[in-house]
Amino acid sequence: MVQEKIKYTINFLTDWHAGSGLSGGAEADAVVIKDREGFPYVPGKTLKGLFVDAFCDFIALGIDGFTQEKKNELLGYYDPVLKRSFQGKLFFSNAELPQVERDAIDARHKYFLFRTISSTAIDSESGDC
Repeated sequence: MVQEKIKYTINFLTDWHAGSGLSGGAEADAVVIKDREGFPYVPGKTLKGLFVDAFCDFIALGIDGFTQEKKNELLGYYDPVLKRSFQGKLFFSNAELPQVERDAIDARHKYFLFRTISSTAIDSESGDC
């Protein structure tokens, strides 16, 4: 089977977060997922989920070519009767910074690519939420 790669660019227009699923404790609500070199990335599983969600929206809107059968074929599905998952034709790898950009970022500066944000508000006087 011949595999084709699609090269695409993701532009973030606001803060974004792809979490590791682990809590950051009192410091942060969730830890930013990073590769072994400390660069943040978007997991392929997250990208696939975004595509599934968009595909479902297109089906609901009745856009030509977007059907449940096509979604199942491309993105896979779970059959509750058989209690089994079926793999789709598409595979999503992690979205990472291009190597030329990674090389241009000094090791001391890669931590400026993300910041810690806590969404829990605490009253500064009483300590209550």
